Amino acid sequence: MELRLFAFAVAIASCHCFPSSNCNLERCAPVPNDCKAGVTKDYDKCCPICAQAEGEECGGTWDAYGVCGIDLVCQTNGQPQNDYDLPIGICEPARRFSARNILKRMLW
Repeated sequence: MELRLFAFAVAIASCHCFPSSNCNLERCAPVPNDCKAGVTKDYDKCCPICAQAEGEECGGTWDAYGVCGIDLVCQTNGQPQNDYDLPIGICEPARRFSARNILKRMLW
């Protein structure tokens, strides 16, 4: 049993899945100075980009429509636009002490 768990852990650790861990900040575009909702990271957690503000679209596959800023969460109706996408939502105010909001504050 332990050998199977070890083999599984090695397989997971060696997986080079998307998103990439090879971040090269030189390829990142400059971040505008007027980001209304602050700055976050792009889909592969490498380049800094403007976060989405309240009322703006968010979510989708690989967060293609953006990531909400601090104190905001991406509220979706749970319905993807097609069979291979994740739902698109709208950035709305977060509950002050939600777990997601606390994690955002810790990770930014």
